[in-house]
Amino acid sequence: MIGLIFAFSHLKTHLPLRKKYQFDLITYLDVIGSRTGFHPDRKMRPTLNNNRAFTLIELMIAIAIIGILAAIAIPNFIQYREKGKIAKAHADSKEIYTAIMALAVDTNLWPGGSEAGVQKAQGSGNEHEVLSTAAMGLADTDGSYPNWQGPYYKGPFTDPWGNNYWLDEDYEIDGTTVTAIGSYGPNGEGLNDYDDDDILVIIPAN
Repeated sequence: MIGLIFAFSHLKTHLPLRKKYQFDLITYLDVIGSRTGFHPDRKMRPTLNNNRAFTLIELMIAIAIIGILAAIAIPNFIQYREKGKIAKAHADSKEIYTAIMALAVDTNLWPGGSEAGVQKAQGSGNEHEVLSTAAMGLADTDGSYPNWQGPYYKGPFTDPWGNNYWLDEDYEIDGTTVTAIGSYGPNGEGLNDYDDDDILVIIPAN
């Protein structure tokens, strides 16, 4: 570079002093730089684009807004998902009810082998927690159901909370004994420990 400057200085002393040939060192270096891309008269520093980075305060505000939205959205999502499960349990229970009525028309028996349409009194052994077995006569038969034309129901046999759908031939509602099928509901409270979140379909007695 020193040699280049020296050559330029030597060249300048031999040039005529006419105005159109007069130029200085900076102009000469700019010409060289425009051809080579090298500008020694400029500071060598990184070129920054026009995109401004987020400040810490802006990031904290954005995180706070996201947190508020999540606090509102997540409970609503959980609530809607639970409502969807309840609706699914109702729909499944109605399908099981339809299957039981079809079984009763063909065989005159409820799942488990008792006479269809006859309301049982309170007692033990009237609850059936597994409806998928052949002894229940819905998906298969163990041979004890005359004129069986099934399968009447292929599932699901578990509710959205992972518990079995059940049949209770002496379910009590407000002091009245009924035959009911259904789900233990969201809390999963089990056999003979029924509560208000049970999902039921009542099977009418004759």
